[in-house]
Formats: sequence, structure tokens, C-alpha cells
Amino acid sequence: MQVKHDEQPAKGKITSRIAEFPIYAKQQREIDEIRTAKQKKQTGIIPLRLEIPAIQVDTAVIQVGKTADGQMEVPDNTVQTGWYDPGYKPGGQGKAVIAGHVDSKQGPAVFFYLKELQAGDKILLTDKAGRKLTFAVQTKKSYLAEKAPIDQIFGSSTDRLLNLITCTGTFDTERRTHIDRLVVTAKLVNDSAMKKEIPKPPTNVKRIGDTITWHANRAPDVIGYRVYQVEGKKKVKIASVATTERKSVVAKAGDGKKFVVVSVNSDGVASSDSEIVE
Repeated sequence: MQVKHDEQPAKGKITSRIAEFPIYAKQQREIDEIRTAKQKKQTGIIPLRLEIPAIQVDTAVIQVGKTADGQMEVPDNTVQTGWYDPGYKPGGQGKAVIAGHVDSKQGPAVFFYLKELQAGDKILLTDKAGRKLTFAVQTKKSYLAEKAPIDQIFGSSTDRLLNLITCTGTFDTERRTHIDRLVVTAKLVNDSAMKKEIPKPPTNVKRIGDTITWHANRAPDVIGYRVYQVEGKKKVKIASVATTERKSVVAKAGDGKKFVVVSVNSDGVASSDSEIVE
């Protein structure tokens, strides 16, 4: 199977791939703009459940505020976590904050293994309606409690960030607390409330000799096409064609072979089949 390429592919370097399709710098900027526009329509949630699969955390989230001296409250229950209600909501722009204990007199508490998290580990939050947010860990930093950068932890941001906080370091017996604070910062990577749109299939699919051609789907989030040979009720993929390539595939004719083409968007969602060509 041959795929005919444009003589001059898209300018710029390939910055990433979505499924099997190369994404060039200009495309990536357009995709990011589309995703940002969708995210701006989404507000944050009041979290009820926190899951961190990498360290086997699955626990309740309660709302907490400030103590009399202006500090963030933490739950009395050492197996629960507390979302800082006066701050930002998870899933909205800004830095949402959830705190949990590291240990107690009885032993390890809910965030005892928080220090084990690595970049890319997932953090899941769910609200009462079942909306689920997925965050990916970006950084992990420790600060002296009295020198923790408040704005970096609780402040504003154009990104949708989540900061998990717990105690760490040596236990100060006089102050009855650990001397350091561990902050794990994660960024929103998926929101179940953001509906994935289904692209339209390509049009004007034709077969000329041994060549299958079609007209491009001009939607800005379409990144490529898949060509399938139809065998009864089954489809077998015979080629993938990026949007930067010619919209044509060479396939041998004969034996009643049938083919369809589908569009694929930046969410990895495929369209319905095009018209069948033989």
C-alpha cells in the first residue's frame, strides 16, 4: 500500500504525535487554542472524592477554610483530605489546594506516600454529579513551613492546577508539627464534562484506477485520515494519511474490493465511514 505525500509538507518540526499522526508546530498551536477555548467554558468542581492510583489513595474530600490565625485548616480525620474552599475550585483556572495528614499517633495517614509520586502520575477528583477531573503530576517540592511561597501554592494562574500539601521533614516536638511542607503540583489533563466532538467524514471519496482519493475535512482539529478495506462486516485498516499529505492512497483494484475513509480529530475520535467505493 502506497501513500502519496505532498511535495512540500507542512513547515516546521514535528512536535508530537496523536495516535499515528505527526503533529507540526503550527498544528500544535491550533490544537492548543481549540482546547483552551473549550476549557474556558468549564468551571471548577466541589470535589467529594480523591483518587491517586500510584500510591493507592482513594478517600473523601471535605471543604475546609481558615483557622483563627489565618492558616489553612486540615481535616481532623487523618484518612480524609481537605479542599481549601476560600481558594480556587479544581478544574477552573487557578491553583486549587487539597491538604492531608502525613501521619498520626496511630501510624501513616492519607498522604504518607505522597512523596513517592512521580511526574506523570495521575490524580483523580470527582464531584457529586460524577464529573471526573484527571490531573497529571508536574513537580514535587519541599519548603520550610514558615517560608512556603503562599502565592505559588494558593495564587492565580491561567492554567488549571492542583496542589496537594502535606507535612514532611523532621517532627518538631515543641511545635507539634513537621518543619517542612511537601507540595505536589499537578495540571489538568482531562475533564469528563468536556464532550469529545465527532468529526465529519471526508467527502467526494472516489476510486480512479488503483487510486482512492477524497476531499479534506477542513475542520481545524482534524489531524488525519484512515483508509479501510471493507471485508463483509469487518474493516481492515490499510493506510493512515496525515492532513499534511496528499489525500490519496494507491490500492490494487479487482475482486470486488470495497474501501471507506474516516477523519480523525485531535482527541483521537474518528468519524463515521465515508461512502463506500469499489
